[in-house]
Amino acid sequence: MKKKWILITGICVVVLAFAALVGSRVQQKKARAEALKQQVPPPTAVAVAAPRQGRMVDALNLTGNVVAQQEVQLVPKASGRLNSLWVQEGSPVVRGQQLGEIDHAELDAQILQAQASAQTAKANLAQMQNGPLKTQIAQARASVRQLEATLQQLQTSSAQTERDLQRQQALAAEGVITPQQLELSRTQLQSSKQQILAMEQQIVGARANLQQLLDGTRPEQIESARAQYHQALATIRLYQAQLQNYRLISPLTGIVTQKHVDPGNLVGSSGPVLSLAQNQRPEVEIFLPEREIEKVHTGQQVELRAAGFANQVFIAHLTQISPIVNPQTRLVKLTARLDSSRSLPSGMLVDCQIVLQEKQKTWVVPAESVIHEKTGDLVYTVKNKTVTAKPVKTGLRTPEEIEVLQGLVAADQVIVKGNSFVRPGDKVQVQAAVQEAQ
Repeated sequence: MKKKWILITGICVVVLAFAALVGSRVQQKKARAEALKQQVPPPTAVAVAAPRQGRMVDALNLTGNVVAQQEVQLVPKASGRLNSLWVQEGSPVVRGQQLGEIDHAELDAQILQAQASAQTAKANLAQMQNGPLKTQIAQARASVRQLEATLQQLQTSSAQTERDLQRQQALAAEGVITPQQLELSRTQLQSSKQQILAMEQQIVGARANLQQLLDGTRPEQIESARAQYHQALATIRLYQAQLQNYRLISPLTGIVTQKHVDPGNLVGSSGPVLSLAQNQRPEVEIFLPEREIEKVHTGQQVELRAAGFANQVFIAHLTQISPIVNPQTRLVKLTARLDSSRSLPSGMLVDCQIVLQEKQKTWVVPAESVIHEKTGDLVYTVKNKTVTAKPVKTGLRTPEEIEVLQGLVAADQVIVKGNSFVRPGDKVQVQAAVQEAQ
């Protein structure tokens, strides 16, 4: 019985100890919760900056390609073997400069032949204009007399041949000579008569020539000789003009952008030998989304930046807006021309900024400092380490900055970092001010 009471007493002691321990823990938690409630949270850290005055630009940012103001494919008019080419890719050229030459040996021979014909025609014209010489008349008379004497000899020989034929015919009838001998005599007589006929024709021509010399040159003959001389000169000029087709002449001042063939190859009108480009003032082709077409017009300034020209800005102006929208890409092609003589290589990719509106001195703040509410735009400012909301009227915008037209003064400290973690009336800890953009 005594042991039983001892066990019950032990159990009660344990239960009471456990209850005291739990009670103590509960009191500690309550005390700790009360202490936490009485603690004040530290202020939020924010970065601030004053509004600054600077240049503000509303622009369209697009991509463009540099193209030559004029591009030419130099295709020869003549066909032949390319003898020489005196330029390489990148070589500067000027208008009218000869860049190469095609073989023209055959044409050179034709020119020499035409020049010789012109000299002959010129001498003939001079002879007709001056009239015949006495020696020419004497030679013509002697020629007529010689031909007449020859004719008389032929006639005498033909008469003798005819008499011999008659005698041979009688002998042939008696069987003294063969038929072949008789036929040979007949052939000789016929040949003699043909020679007499030809000689008579030569005498007619010689007498006509003599009479022409005695009569002198008629005006129409002189005009005919003059026409022949002028025709010979025209032939020379024609060949000389064709000779230009064998020379590769630059039609512009610029550079060689591509060499298509090397000397020794056959060339012709089927393909170009060189590609040339006029790049003193290259143009830029820009492709604009059709929804932006109302924002642009000719004369607008375009700022160009290229990766190969760090920290350099090239100024151009729009010169042409295509009236056609590409049905596949829904883009409109714009053309801008550089203002300065500084050139950009053809084919270079450039970043283009078309200036729609520009203000040189206006108040701007970082874009992340402006909070867009349904009721309008506002910014948070800090005064006496307390956040204040200020409604603002904004203007031009870029991805980095926003123009403030109303609502701020130069002394305002605008929260530029951390404004999403505070509300008006909160206490904040101001960090080092953000430096103003240059």
